[in-house]
Amino acid sequence: STSRRQRQMCIRDSLEADLPSLSSENTYLETLEQADGETAKKREAFDAFREKVHRQDGIYEENKIHLQDQCKEREKEIGALQEKIRRLESNILVFPAEVENARNKIQRGLEKQGIQTEVHIFAELVQEVTAPEWRKAVETFLGRKRFYIIVDGAHCHKAMQILQKERIYDGNVVITDKLPETEAVEGSAAEILRIPNVYARRYANYLLNGIHLCENLEELHEYPKGGLMRDGMLAKSYAVAMMDMRRTELCLGADAIRCQLEQSRKERLYVMLPGNERVYLILTNLYETYGKRDTYSVYLSRKDFSEVTGVSERTITRALKDLEEQKLISRDGWNIVMTWEQYQRIRKLVRVQNNETGE
Repeated sequence: STSRRQRQMCIRDSLEADLPSLSSENTYLETLEQADGETAKKREAFDAFREKVHRQDGIYEENKIHLQDQCKEREKEIGALQEKIRRLESNILVFPAEVENARNKIQRGLEKQGIQTEVHIFAELVQEVTAPEWRKAVETFLGRKRFYIIVDGAHCHKAMQILQKERIYDGNVVITDKLPETEAVEGSAAEILRIPNVYARRYANYLLNGIHLCENLEELHEYPKGGLMRDGMLAKSYAVAMMDMRRTELCLGADAIRCQLEQSRKERLYVMLPGNERVYLILTNLYETYGKRDTYSVYLSRKDFSEVTGVSERTITRALKDLEEQKLISRDGWNIVMTWEQYQRIRKLVRVQNNETGE
C-alpha cells in the first residue's frame, strides 16, 4: 500500500508541470486510499486527472511525429552540406543546382550543333574583388544575376534558341552580342571587380556603373539614382532600402571557394546545434557584424528569430529568458541589448559547442 501510494505521488509530481491540477484535485488524488465518505469526489478528481493525461498523450504523440519530421529534414540538410563541402574541398565552386543544370543543357545543345565554346556562369568569370570590404554588399545587390549565363557573342542567339526549345526555366542567358562597350566608372561598384572576360566585363559595367559606393548616409543621399553602403543600405530609383545580407553566399573572385568552404562548415555546425545554441550563435554573429566593441541593440521579434534560426518560437523565448536570467543580455520587449563583456561570455558558450563538435 505504501509503495503504491509512493508511485501515485511520483506520477503526480512528474506530470505536474505539464498537467497542472486544481488544488482540490490534488487533495483528493493524495487521499485515494483513505476510507472516508468522499468517494464520489475522489472518482471525479481521478477522472478529471485521467482526461488530462489522455490529452497530454495526444500532445506527446503530435510532438513525437513533429520531431521525427525535423530529424529527417535535418539529416537531409546535413547530407547536402556534406556533399557541398566535398566538392569545395575538391576545388570545385558550387552554384545552385538549377543553374548548373541550365548551363549543362545549353553546353550540350551547342555541342550537338558542332559549336565548341565555353558556357560560363557570370560569377566564375569575376577574377577578383579588389575591395573585399564591399564584397558582401555588392554580391547581395547583384543577387541572382551572379548566376546568369555568359556565352561568346557569336553564339549568343544559338544559346537563346536552346533556352526556348528546351524550355529551360531556371537559366538566364545574357545577350552578350548587344552589350555596349564601356569603361568601369570611377567610384562605382563596377570598378572593384577585376574581370578579364570581355563579355562579363561589359555586363558588370552595365549592372554596376550606376551604383556609386558611398561611405555614409549623407553621401548615399547624394546618389538617389544608385548608391550603395557597406552595411547594405541601397539607394535606387529615388528610393532607399536596407538589403538583407545575412544569407548571401559569396561566389565572386578567386577566393570564392575558400569563402564558401568556410561558410559551409559553419552551416554544418549550425544545423547540428540545439535550438538554444543557434540563438547564441545568431546573437554573437550580429554583435561581430555591428557591435564594434560597444553596447549593441537590435530589435528581433520571435517570428524574425524563428525565420533566421529555424527553431520554434517557444525555444527562442526560453533561450532568451535563460540568457537574461544569467545577465548575458538585457531586454525591453523584443529589443535585445548586449555589451562587449556580455558578447564575450555568450561567445564562450558557442566556442564550447564548437569544441564538442570537433570544428
